[in-house]
Amino acid sequence: MPIKSRFSRHSKGSLGKFITSIGPGVFIIGYIIGTGSVTTLAASGAKYGMSMTWALALSCFFTYILIVNIRRLTILSGNTLVYLIRINFGKVAALFIIAGLMVTVLASVIGVTAFSIICSGSGSTDSS
Repeated sequence: MPIKSRFSRHSKGSLGKFITSIGPGVFIIGYIIGTGSVTTLAASGAKYGMSMTWALALSCFFTYILIVNIRRLTILSGNTLVYLIRINFGKVAALFIIAGLMVTVLASVIGVTAFSIICSGSGSTDSS
């Protein structure tokens, strides 16, 4: 039995159908690859050079596995990952995961801000 989509009003081959087909993937990539990982990779690349390439390759491998499995789960069930966790494990688990994600995003923003302040050299310098 095919799953009815709320986006089925777009004609085949239209730009709207293309955007709705890739839209969820963009959010999954943003969910997995955040500002903290980009900042960490840039800082470690500047400090250690190419000697940490193995860690980057390992990270990309596991990120790929995570993205593929979340995609399969979402396509097969028709629901998001957090909704499925709420249905199968309860509201407390879903709220715990959402709270954890919020803390992670907040820590990433704080880390990026601190990194940019440290790298720019701005501080309490008096030029007079």
